Formats: sequence, C-alpha cells, structure tokens
Amino acid sequence: FDRVRWHPTVKGVSSRAYHAPVGALNANYGSFAVTLRPGEKVGDPLHISVTPPTAYLRVSNEGKTLPKNVRRTLVVDRSDGAGFETVFIRGGLRIGDEPKTYYRSVLHPDRYAGAVLKLQLDALGVAVDGEVRRGRAPESAHALHTFKGRPVAEIVRLFMKFSNNGIAETLVKNLAIEAGDSVGTWEAGVLEMRRRQRCSRHRLCAGRWVRSFLPGQGVATRTRRGSSRRAQFLHVGARVRGGPSDRRAGRDARRPGRWGTRSSARKDGAAQSSHGVVRIRDDGVRRRQCCE
Repeated sequence: FDRVRWHPTVKGVSSRAYHAPVGALNANYGSFAVTLRPGEKVGDPLHISVTPPTAYLRVSNEGKTLPKNVRRTLVVDRSDGAGFETVFIRGGLRIGDEPKTYYRSVLHPDRYAGAVLKLQLDALGVAVDGEVRRGRAPESAHALHTFKGRPVAEIVRLFMKFSNNGIAETLVKNLAIEAGDSVGTWEAGVLEMRRRQRCSRHRLCAGRWVRSFLPGQGVATRTRRGSSRRAQFLHVGARVRGGPSDRRAGRDARRPGRWGTRSSARKDGAAQSSHGVVRIRDDGVRRRQCCE
C-alpha cells in the first residue's frame, strides 16, 4: 500500500480506535487498550496497563488519584517518537473508582505490527535482536509460514456488522492490487470498485452508490447521505444475489446496534406490522420500508 494512512476526506482524525491508520501490515486493527486504575490513596499516580504490552508503546503517566468529591477528567492520547509511540495520561480517577479502559489507535501500523510480532516471538522463546524498523524484504528472504485467510464474503460481513473502518479501507486498497497495480491506493481501488460494479448484473444505479459511500468506511463528512438515501440503497441491495450479500446487511440492520427496529408502528390510530421496517438514525429518526 501507499503511505497515505487516512483518506483525505476524513476530517478531524483523532487517536480513537475507529480512526486507526490504514496499512497493508497491521495488528489488532491498528489499535490498543489502556486500562486505568486509581491508586491506594489520594495523590498516588494511576495504575496503567497497556494491551498488548509491547515496548513500542511507552507510557507517560501524569494521572493522579483524586478525592471523591472532585470532578474527574481524563485525557488518554498518543504521540510519535523516535522508533516508538508515547501513550500519555493526564487528569485522574477518584479514589475507589472502577477501572476504566480506553481504546486508542497507533500512528504507524507497520511498526506496531512488527513490535507485536516480536512480542509474540519473545513469548515463545525466539530471540529477536535489534529494533523493529520499516524496510523492504530482500530477494533472499524465505517465507517461514503461510496460511489461508478468511473468505472475502465473511470479511465483508464482519466489517459491516461491527462497523470496522480499518477493514473497509484495507479492502478498497487491496482491490487496486487485485487489479494489477503494484501499489494499493484509494484512487485505484475506487476505480476497480466502479469497474466491477459496472460489470455486475445489479449495477446499483450506474455507479452512483460507489461515489456516495466513499471512502470505504463511509464516514467522511462530504459522503454522508440522508436516511431515505440509505433506505434506497438497502432496497437495491436486498435484490442482489450471490457474493457478499447486501441482503445480509439489511438483516443485520434490523439487529440491535446503530440501526434499530420497531416492534410495532401506528398509523391513523391502528397498529401496523413492522416486518421489514428499519429505523435509520439521521438528524431525526425516520422509518423506511426495505428488505422483505
């Protein structure tokens, strides 16, 4: 892949896990967990644990244990370093508070993945000298292990169900590689998406949907679409057969989550069947009939 980690249309990139950078080599979807616990007495530093406990993530702990009657404020962020990333904690937890876990993203997914691999090798008794660094594999390198990944249809279902942005963007860039490009980019991946969509028997309005839901995760400000537009998309998707099914997406939309269902609906004072009705949350909540 190229080294463009975030799509240019995604604004306000933060350190939260759903803003993880995109890379061809990744671990834990480019994210990690920070668990904070208060100390034994007021003024004690917070107890910090980072998962996975790799040396690549170095903790700078300025968090304190606060009295019970003090308002709690916490900042958990990360910053770039020379061959590592610093996880810094500011603010505090009140004494007696329950542990709190925050999920954050890294800045360099390839270095982080290498550090996680080194951590696992160390745990298995395999010594790794030197530091993890970015580079090109030499021609003399030998593959130590290969394995077969999950089918693409299953990967698509998982990222749609759990709204995993990193999977979506990785699939888009990987389409460029599948099309024969030497480097995976968003531009080439989107062109391949449109080409395949035009060749499909169900063309989803001649490419309009592909343009409407860019980047892959569909969270850029300029790509947001209203609830009626999304309902139309599910209408079309419900008729598609074969491959990663949008009919499944319609069924998933009726499960608890970002999109919900209504057990009943009332119109003109009479109860109406809600079979196939999906509530899509926009500026307001609207109902649209989709997916039989």
